[in-house]
Amino acid sequence: MVNPTDVDVMDGLIHLGLGRGCKFTKEPDGFIKEAGTDEEERTTYFAGTFLHARTVSLTYNLDFICPPLVTQIQLGISYRCHTCALDTDLSPEVRGIIHIIGRWPGPVAH
Repeated sequence: MVNPTDVDVMDGLIHLGLGRGCKFTKEPDGFIKEAGTDEEERTTYFAGTFLHARTVSLTYNLDFICPPLVTQIQLGISYRCHTCALDTDLSPEVRGIIHIIGRWPGPVAH
């Protein structure tokens, strides 16, 4: 995780969403599956200072599998925090949401 801003990241959450049909083979450290959420979703909450200004300090390992013959997956990461500055030119549906798409030459198994 990177915080390129001049403000500490404080009091918020990070939400992960795998592509449909994929599932976590190991729970990501510090994340939970909340009641009523899809199998592909995990969330972590944080209070206080989570990531200091202008730092690169957090790494998360994600272990997951996808159905056979899948050659492309989407990983969605959304975040909210008390001190996060969101671009007001973006619609509310996409503020603070990051989508990562990866391609593999064969079946995905991570």
